[in-house]
Amino acid sequence: MRVTIEAQTEALQNFANTLGLTVHVKHYYDDKRKQPKFYLCKGSTSISPVLDYNGLNHFMLGYSRCKQLNNL
Repeated sequence: MRVTIEAQTEALQNFANTLGLTVHVKHYYDDKRKQPKFYLCKGSTSISPVLDYNGLNHFMLGYSRCKQLNNL
């Protein structure tokens, strides 16, 4: 079963909402075979590199832990 880009974006955005962040999809128009990539923004500032689903999920886990440790 193949997961859609919309489902992945929704799952990432649900997690990002708890952190006060927004998920954006990096579109590759030249090659449809490429896996979707995502990045995070806080306001209008990008705060993450362009990563695949698992990479961005791990990034947000680390970001969440950092916020907990710094009491932000």
